[in-house]
Amino acid sequence: MEATGLEKAESTVTLTAKQQLAAEAFDFAWQQTFDARIHDLDRISNTVDRLKQLVANFVERRGTIPGGCPLLNTAIDTDDGNSV
Repeated sequence: MEATGLEKAESTVTLTAKQQLAAEAFDFAWQQTFDARIHDLDRISNTVDRLKQLVANFVERRGTIPGGCPLLNTAIDTDDGNSV
């Protein structure tokens, strides 16, 4: 809360701000993870070798965001009742 300046109490404006912040945080985390996975793929011309490098990147190059996959974490944390 200190880093964002948002309060725990939620008004309509604050809820919207929190949702926007969550979306931006997800976008950032996803881009960091994606960049780690595609690292150096553009330097490889052979499709099979590119696929092998993608798999190697997935195993060897973890994203810089701690806590696991942003997509899986967001899916788990998202409430089924959230219509946004």
